[in-house]
Amino acid sequence: MPKFSTGREKSIAVEDYLLSIYRLEAKEAPVKTMALAEHLGVTAASISGMLRKLRRMGLVNHEPYYGAVLTSSGRAEALRLLRHHRLWEVFLSEVLGLPQDQIHDEAHRLEHATSDDVADRLAAFLGQPQTDPQGQPIPAAQGRLPDKIPERI
Repeated sequence: MPKFSTGREKSIAVEDYLLSIYRLEAKEAPVKTMALAEHLGVTAASISGMLRKLRRMGLVNHEPYYGAVLTSSGRAEALRLLRHHRLWEVFLSEVLGLPQDQIHDEAHRLEHATSDDVADRLAAFLGQPQTDPQGQPIPAAQGRLPDKIPERI
């Protein structure tokens, strides 16, 4: 899966913005600044500054008063992070037995510190799960969502 390269360490904030844009794009694209601000719980001014940064990094296409959409690199990075998050949700739920109300926050912390190698090993350990505990698809290591999720019996 391709990764973006800025010459600097990527930040958790950048990753959170990418995931938020990805999730909001599923509802309506382009993603409006105010929708992103509400989703992240920050000011519109903060959003504008980060969108400029993400555009310079080649992760989003953004035009003021129009909105933002992920580039192919931004989408690949968002799917990589989503994979990490959902794999951790499966692990925390099925292996550690964490209560459902704790799983998301714990997975959020872990997704940012997980390398692709660890994610691949985690997926293998878990038996290559297709969905997270809520039934949401887990992206493949190559950055694609499964075409069809098998029904649970």
